[in-house]
Amino acid sequence: LSFLALSGIAASEKPVIETLQQPANISSTASAILILLFAGSTLTNSSRPFLIPVAGFIIFCLWISASLLYVNPERLASSTIPYMTAARKIMGDPGRQIMGVVVISGTCAALTSLLILCRRMLGNCIQTEDGKALLSVKKQRWLFPPLVAVATGILMARGLAGDELLEILLRGALILWLLYHSLLCLSALFMLKKQTGIIPLGGAVSTAFLLAALVILSINDPHRTEILLFILAMLGTGGLMATLWIFTNKQTATKTVTQQMEKIV
Repeated sequence: LSFLALSGIAASEKPVIETLQQPANISSTASAILILLFAGSTLTNSSRPFLIPVAGFIIFCLWISASLLYVNPERLASSTIPYMTAARKIMGDPGRQIMGVVVISGTCAALTSLLILCRRMLGNCIQTEDGKALLSVKKQRWLFPPLVAVATGILMARGLAGDELLEILLRGALILWLLYHSLLCLSALFMLKKQTGIIPLGGAVSTAFLLAALVILSINDPHRTEILLFILAMLGTGGLMATLWIFTNKQTATKTVTQQMEKIV
């Protein structure tokens, strides 16, 4: 992608500065940048946590500049595959092939990361002994991905692929994911403040980035009502499942204690 962007910038007769001065709606761009910065700030295992999002931000800016040099902003905004349009304008068929490799590789990486993240989230949600047995590492690895694949296949077979509703659901899922992590980060900050009296700078900055992205995406989305209904439905379903799980575990725990008391007697 960097090679494609730099090739386009080098071959263009129009200066990049002139192109970037065009008025445009930057809400989606700003949200993507903020999410990149949040992702990098949470890489605590890395000695340089901001290196990955900074590199992504640079490549992102290079590609935006190259796209605006060759394609009108109105056409990019109205197209469902603006990346392919820009790649073909920059390098012809080789550009389309390069962009195809980029898209497929990025999709595989994103899907793998999503499955790992969902598996970890499920494991963190259930800390009881019964929960650990149900969602052990082995079962999470071999049970969860096939379930996601089957659910995705059913939705595609019913014609959801290519439907406008799919785009709305994807944006709603992204906002719901941002809401979850925002509440998680805020809870952690309040807990650290209560225990140590100090709020870490990295945690405060990453939480601010995440909250800003959440607000921008929520306010600027044209389908706010549909997304709100989707989020409320997901929260209601999740709350019902959590209530049933807590009730089931409570009954199991009570039964176990009763059996132990009978053995003692």
